[in-house]
Amino acid sequence: MDPRSFRKLAPGPFLADGMLPDGYYELSDGHPIQLSPAGTRHGKATTEGVLPLSTDPMVQESGVEVGHKLSEKTLRAPDISVGKIVEAEGSAWAVGAPPLAVEYADESTNERDLREKIEQYFVAGAKYVWVVRLKGTRVVQVHEQNKPVRLVREGEQLEAPGVLQEKIPAEALWDRRVAMDVALRNLLLRAGYRSIDEVRQEGLQEGLEKGLKKGRREGLEEGLEKGLKK
Repeated sequence: MDPRSFRKLAPGPFLADGMLPDGYYELSDGHPIQLSPAGTRHGKATTEGVLPLSTDPMVQESGVEVGHKLSEKTLRAPDISVGKIVEAEGSAWAVGAPPLAVEYADESTNERDLREKIEQYFVAGAKYVWVVRLKGTRVVQVHEQNKPVRLVREGEQLEAPGVLQEKIPAEALWDRRVAMDVALRNLLLRAGYRSIDEVRQEGLQEGLEKGLKKGRREGLEEGLEKGLKK
């Protein structure tokens, strides 16, 4: 059955709690939606996008294709979930939407189902939904509740106040080099450093202090030795 027709149908018979983990299905209002394996661009970009998002100093939890129970009959799995992932006791699924849901859209994306999925995320409590467009000129569509969709292009910054501490370049969601640079910055911030130069400077300072201490100690030892010989 074509998932694009689901919005015209009455709720389906299936329940989120009846779906099996690691299956290739999502559930929209009781109707199963079969998923296909990720294409090359999709799979590679998702791997890059996890790096800058999961390492942000404010982020304590993140996941890839985590099943989120948005209602009794709706189960969705964002490509990347960022923020608090609420686990339900005795259930394989997270409860409610993640604060930030990231979806990668390519040639085979069902646009009607994607629109429906975005609506479902917001109804279930999401603050932000980012749709990364991989076909053609790459761009990120930023969705927020009751706000116009914004386009963030390569060279521009993405932000998610309350979910992410730091801004990230849009291309960090698909470019490995940029993703790794942002992840390094984030890891340094987590450790209390603003840059790699600050780490080097601290190491140099510690080395100088140790050298001075060692020099003073050796000087004292040498002075004592000479004094004892007199």
